[in-house]
Amino acid sequence: LIGAIIFSFSLKNAKAAWGFDEKEANADDSPVRFLSSGDDALIADFYQDAVKYYRHGISLISDTTDVMISLSLHVNLGTALSSLGDDDGAVVSYIAAIAMHDLYSTKQEVSKDERNVAAQAAFFLGMTYQDMENIPPAKAADAYA
Repeated sequence: LIGAIIFSFSLKNAKAAWGFDEKEANADDSPVRFLSSGDDALIADFYQDAVKYYRHGISLISDTTDVMISLSLHVNLGTALSSLGDDDGAVVSYIAAIAMHDLYSTKQEVSKDERNVAAQAAFFLGMTYQDMENIPPAKAADAYA
């Protein structure tokens, strides 16, 4: 159910909501490039820039994008959003990573690294839930499971 909710938000709507114009894309645009740029911005504590890079990278995900890249974009976006105090946005990103992992694992074998990133998303989701005042402690505990 969570996966259906997350993935029902169309990629086209996501691009529009995040302010990306399809005409602005060029041959150098790839999810890998934006993951790397986002990571650089995140390390430098430029969280707004990191969010923009990760969201742009997510908007470029296709059927041929490596699962690890896709998962990392979502988890790292959650981390950047959490650093900005946007716990609700972080929760959505972490749940998207977990749902993506679950979806891929039903279609193909996932690697240990991919499972580790999904586990990291679940851990960060639990931590974020603990920080949110309106979330019961049991929900945080369930996220860790």
